[in-house]
Amino acid sequence: MRAGARAGVLVLTVVLAGVVAAYALTILLADVMEAATATGRVLYDVAFVIASVITGLHAASGGGRTRPWFLLSGGMALYLIARIALSVTGGGMEPDAATPADVLWLMFYPLGVAAILLIAKRRLSMRVADTLLDAALVGVGAFAVGVALIDASIAPGMVGADPAFVITRSLYLLGDLLILVLVLAVAQAFNWRPPTSWWFLIAAGAVFSVADAAYLVQLANGTYEPDSWVDFLWPLTALLITLGAVTDAGDTPVPRAQQRLAFLAPSVAIVAAGAVLLWQPMGPLQVTASVAAAITILLAVVRLNLDVRESRRLSHQLRRSRVDMLTGLPNRRALLDLPPRPGTRCSVIVLGLDSFKDVNGSMGHDAGDRLLVMVAARLRESVYADDLVARLEGDEFAVVLWNAPAHWASTEAEVLVRALEEPLSLDGIPLLVTGCAGVVESGPEGPDLAELLRQGAAALDEAKAQGPGLVRTHTGEAGEQTAERLQLRAEARAALTAGGQDFQVHYQPIVGVTDGSLLAVEALVRWQHRGRLLQPHDFLAETVRGGLMQDLTRLVLTRSLREIHDQGLDVAVSVNVPPELMTDWVIDEVRQAIASADVEAGRLILEITEEAIMRHPDAVATVLRELRSSGVRVLLDDFGTGWSGLSTLRDLIVDGIKIDHSFLSRLHDDPTAVAIVRSVATLAADLDLLMVYEGVDETAALRDLSGIGPCYLQSYGLARPMPIDDLVAWLAQRSLED
Repeated sequence: MRAGARAGVLVLTVVLAGVVAAYALTILLADVMEAATATGRVLYDVAFVIASVITGLHAASGGGRTRPWFLLSGGMALYLIARIALSVTGGGMEPDAATPADVLWLMFYPLGVAAILLIAKRRLSMRVADTLLDAALVGVGAFAVGVALIDASIAPGMVGADPAFVITRSLYLLGDLLILVLVLAVAQAFNWRPPTSWWFLIAAGAVFSVADAAYLVQLANGTYEPDSWVDFLWPLTALLITLGAVTDAGDTPVPRAQQRLAFLAPSVAIVAAGAVLLWQPMGPLQVTASVAAAITILLAVVRLNLDVRESRRLSHQLRRSRVDMLTGLPNRRALLDLPPRPGTRCSVIVLGLDSFKDVNGSMGHDAGDRLLVMVAARLRESVYADDLVARLEGDEFAVVLWNAPAHWASTEAEVLVRALEEPLSLDGIPLLVTGCAGVVESGPEGPDLAELLRQGAAALDEAKAQGPGLVRTHTGEAGEQTAERLQLRAEARAALTAGGQDFQVHYQPIVGVTDGSLLAVEALVRWQHRGRLLQPHDFLAETVRGGLMQDLTRLVLTRSLREIHDQGLDVAVSVNVPPELMTDWVIDEVRQAIASADVEAGRLILEITEEAIMRHPDAVATVLRELRSSGVRVLLDDFGTGWSGLSTLRDLIVDGIKIDHSFLSRLHDDPTAVAIVRSVATLAADLDLLMVYEGVDETAALRDLSGIGPCYLQSYGLARPMPIDDLVAWLAQRSLED
């Protein structure tokens, strides 16, 4: 409602209050001033006109939010029309038979009941079915009580009267009871703290009921006098309804949890109905009162049945909300909702599986789910009865140990990690599951499980960062280290977004062992960060966690080819591709990088790990064949560290292999190592594959390699990774030596 209209409504409200007060004054002066009665009747009608207009204006001001007030506005208008109709027909206010005006007056009650229900529905977060059932229960109960009261008091005074007259007068009382009970039911739904507008409606219902009851009693006893204090109560009701509309400022629902007294009104109705059945007044309306009371009890039984079903549903929902539906373990919410134990120490173990995404990727999410169920069973079997095992999310679990110090919990965590590593089979495929764990202990003041889970997760991150199968205890520094890693991740993202100028590409030559020929230079990334040149192990893990490997790989691929081309170097470049990028993405990026640098595809060698092939063998094989058909060569890096190597060689989807340095470090003193390497070299020669040895620095080891056959070497002993300018100088010096 606009400010001008709002001010007008307030002015009209003040005028209405003045009119009602003036009408009260005419009642007081009726005995001394003959004109007071006629003036009072005009003021009576004016009061209802103004009340109906104000309530209608409010109903039109807020759209659907305030529309129910139209019903009350219309009800008051009908009340006024009925009074005028009765005056025109000469019926007066002391009729002895039913009149057409009674029909209009009685229409106020359904309009009022509908308005109360609609306004209550707008203001309360109650279910419509519950609201209507409660209204029906309370209404029928009020009907039973009202009929019993009429049967005992008012009806005897109307013996011999027109039956229609008795019925209409009874309906007035019943309507008053229903409206009063409904507004009280809504008030208790607000926990007896309803908005201001509802207090005015409660007062209006009470005044209206008192007015009608007094009128009917006086009419039955022959003591009613027009223009008395009873008549004053009806314009006062109109004023109270108007004040309710004017103060109706909002429609914020009340949460169901706050409606603690929702059974008060129905309970009163049930008790009252029971009293009617026990009382059994011996009047003409006895059967009607008893039937209404019986229906009230029946509705109460239906309401109770619905409440029991709702309680079961909510209980089931509550259980579902606290239980992980896959494993049957308690979930994170269940842990956080555990009752407090002040002064009780506890330790929390947070466990996470290693490479769980590989299981989902290679065997499907259904297999991953079944693996989690098996892991949950193992954890339950490996803890004591008093320990609580929960699934937090994904592949993370938590174990709460009460009254357990951190060193005891660390031992328990080691036991759980070892239990995970016991062999298991999924769809007939043997799997080796490894996991890491973070351990944290609460302080002497008692556990804050939310904080313990956060610290345990930080300790788990520390363990995973250092290797599979590790257990780390939170020392208070893990949180700071986690924050540092997050900051490093954010700075790496910012540096790549800004063009990646802080990242450098260094090149390490791959040289023939026997003839000194240059196969390629491997492109290795470095990061100039805060005055330090960071090595890959300082930041690469965070780029992976931050989802930055596409950007970083693209940078190394594009820049290395461009720098080699710009320097006019006749040398191939070898670039590492992470396992997660071995998709169609790498095909598109390679094509764009080659076209951008204007070099031949044969100038590029891609290095992939066995892990990439193990994840999605068929898809990766398709990608490799596409790359090789374009002229790009492929090396299988770290050969021998996985179990896909021989099948890869069998399918001939790579151009060469790089032997991991762990196989070569004992060549000078371990005949077995020499035999293994020699066998692999022979196999590579038979398959016409390139053979690259990595990380061999000792002279004795080089001599051992010399008799193995054509192969290449990449090691610090030959040349360390160097910037492009140093590579140019190194190649120039090498040319002079040749």
